[in-house]
Amino acid sequence: MVDESVRALNSCGVPMKISAQQDEPLSLTRILEEDTELLHGPLPPDYPAGATDTIRTAALVHHIHTSHATRAGLCLSGGGIRSATFGLGVLQSLARLQLLNTFDYLSTVSGGGYIGSWLTAWIHRHPRGLDGVINDLQATSGRGAADPPHPVQWLRNYSNYLSPHLGFFSADSWTLLGIYLRNLHLNWMVLLPLLMLPLLLPRWMIALAQLNLCEPQSNPCKPRLPDYAVPTLLTIGLGLAVMALIYLHLCRPTLRDYRHEAWQSLERQPWFLLACLIPLVAATICLTTASAWFRNAGGMMGQFTLHQAVLGGALIHTGSWLFATVALKRFKVFSWWLAGETGAVVATGALGGW
Repeated sequence: MVDESVRALNSCGVPMKISAQQDEPLSLTRILEEDTELLHGPLPPDYPAGATDTIRTAALVHHIHTSHATRAGLCLSGGGIRSATFGLGVLQSLARLQLLNTFDYLSTVSGGGYIGSWLTAWIHRHPRGLDGVINDLQATSGRGAADPPHPVQWLRNYSNYLSPHLGFFSADSWTLLGIYLRNLHLNWMVLLPLLMLPLLLPRWMIALAQLNLCEPQSNPCKPRLPDYAVPTLLTIGLGLAVMALIYLHLCRPTLRDYRHEAWQSLERQPWFLLACLIPLVAATICLTTASAWFRNAGGMMGQFTLHQAVLGGALIHTGSWLFATVALKRFKVFSWWLAGETGAVVATGALGGW
């Protein structure tokens, strides 16, 4: 590729340096240096050729800005045929104002590339080059201009470049329809599964909750899952809930003065997701599923008294709070505020159990 580009440039009469070590990758600074020499001539004698890339790049930018401060570029943005049509009007106005030949660079993208390539091809093929194109564009910039040049008329005739020949029996129309359906199908293959996934979550949760239904024609009820399934899931759910509660009590904003550097690292977003939010959601799923499995197996919630539920909630919350309090060494200085907080933790835990 490099050799072919060099031969192409040399065939056009453009001098270009050929590096002695072409097999090695070129740095960005080296590419900019060769590009600058190709466009603007040799670099100044005081250019730091043996310095680092950073120093050479800064010197190169300074040289370009001080030597060619009046250079300008014309940029045509994208937007399909609308941007191409707008770009044609801009080119006609610049030609009418005698400004089109003052630009040194042309940069285009998408629809701007359509009109930009059209302009470049016309300049290349016109017998008088850019000057002839400017004169022809001036003739078409006025309102009601008749008999536009052939390139402009060709551009107007084929402005519908995605489907030049319209009609029910046109191959262009059916090709465009096929391309549209293909792209639509590809987008649906990516987007529809992502949209269907949240809609399937409730059905998966129902199927999970119904795993421990009694086997058909079994009397008394014989659960489909082993006896240890409900206690195991209940233990996992409670453990995850305790983990989330400990994190919440460790990272309360009002306790920032108690957290040293190691504990403060837990305040970051990844730790919140891994140690609090995800365990809390997982604990909710485990506890509700365990409750459903218990009831599906013929168990009655009345087997657990309200006092047991209140006591369990108070113990779980108080134990989590106590672990965080000891870890933060808050008991070094006793205060009535700490005693009141203890009562609030016990009460809120009992309320949660209830």
